[in-house]
Amino acid sequence: MNSKEAKKRAEQIAEDLEGIAGRLPIERAVKKHQVFFQELRKTGATWGQIAKLMAGVGFRRADGTPLTEQHWSAMISRIGRGAREHTVAAPLSKRPHEQGQRAVPQEPHQREVRKSGGSGVRELMERAKNARKTV
Repeated sequence: MNSKEAKKRAEQIAEDLEGIAGRLPIERAVKKHQVFFQELRKTGATWGQIAKLMAGVGFRRADGTPLTEQHWSAMISRIGRGAREHTVAAPLSKRPHEQGQRAVPQEPHQREVRKSGGSGVRELMERAKNARKTV
């Protein structure tokens, strides 16, 4: 992707910021064009270059300052994680509790009791005392 194509696509994303009742949240507009940012990163664009490109087409904070490279990095990462989280969950129809099935309870973990010797404190102390004498 060359710089002219990147700028043209960035301008299209900037147009998506404008909603019927005013400006939309930046993250919502960026989410629609997540693939564009992935393509930029794959071609070697740094977050600083992406921040500069997007500031040039109008992506700024409410106070007019441009978004930093850290902001862009975090936002794209957050959007990517959100997309993965939604694909990990099982479809509603496959969840056992929603099909009238009950989850099978698992056996609680029980501590294994030693077969040799007693389990009381007095016996353990006596065994330790005897072990020290033999050494």
